[in-house]
Amino acid sequence: MRTSTNQQTRPHTGNHRRLGGDRYRDQVMSMVTQKGFTAADSTYQQDMHEASDLLLDGQGCALRIRAEKALDRWPDEFTIRAVRPGCTDTEFQKIMDGHARYALYGFADSTDKIVLLRLLDLNVFRTCILGKPQQYDRDMRWGTDGVGYLVFNIREFPETLVSAVWDYRH
Repeated sequence: MRTSTNQQTRPHTGNHRRLGGDRYRDQVMSMVTQKGFTAADSTYQQDMHEASDLLLDGQGCALRIRAEKALDRWPDEFTIRAVRPGCTDTEFQKIMDGHARYALYGFADSTDKIVLLRLLDLNVFRTCILGKPQQYDRDMRWGTDGVGYLVFNIREFPETLVSAVWDYRH
């Protein structure tokens, strides 16, 4: 049986920005290992410079968990941060540069239980974006903090974008 491993403990420094993925780490690790994947913590370098919050089967994997209200409104959408004040290498740029093989994108309920999680194949994502840039061109969705997100819908991509699904909504 494949199990979760802790590759390297991340240093807790003022420069280490974690916006919520760590809160769901144990749940995610349990979910993916139950489906036969190996899961490990990423290093600080992988986290900050390669858009990889964890390693899935030894490859970089981004992680984003959104609130239940987002699930109610946009169940098939996923967002990728493309602009952040004071930052030149955002998640979108890191992904397009070839970092992170996968993304785990999901939603948690009001008790912080993950109710929907999708494993996205970022090679499929990159191929689509680079192959047909006009089809995937879009306006930025801006937060009040000056952060800009690109919003995509899984239905705009080939079915192979979604490699696995954990759906506990029923």
